[in-house]
Amino acid sequence: MTNLGKHAALLYFLILCLTLTLACQERAKPDLEKKIESKVAPALRLGMAEIEQALANAYTRKDLGLSRLSNSRVKIDDDGRIQCYLYLNSIDQEHIAALQNRGLHIDAMSERTKVVQVWLPYDRISEIGKLDFVARIAPPDYGTSL
Repeated sequence: MTNLGKHAALLYFLILCLTLTLACQERAKPDLEKKIESKVAPALRLGMAEIEQALANAYTRKDLGLSRLSNSRVKIDDDGRIQCYLYLNSIDQEHIAALQNRGLHIDAMSERTKVVQVWLPYDRISEIGKLDFVARIAPPDYGTSL
């Protein structure tokens, strides 16, 4: 076997090991973590990952300009807050206070639809997903023009 063949075989083996490791980790996730992930829209999970990557690559938070990570689906401000809709099972003063105590800025809410529009710190999305009165977290439906 040539050196190139040996390197290719080793690379294939490493990829296989990584794939198996990731599969095992996915199976080992606690049920609560899976439940929280199912509440958070994929676009928000992607936005969270992009913020974490930007934080890992910056010297200070001021260097980041996190709002540059915004796109047509997800709005992010320079403080790392993501604009979200929280779909609640019910809205009452206790629930609103619980959200505000966790650092959320509430823009608007509808008691009829049980939706609260908030600016949510990216690192609190999982925490908010654990709340039993939160059914789903998703980006707002931004209007677009043709």
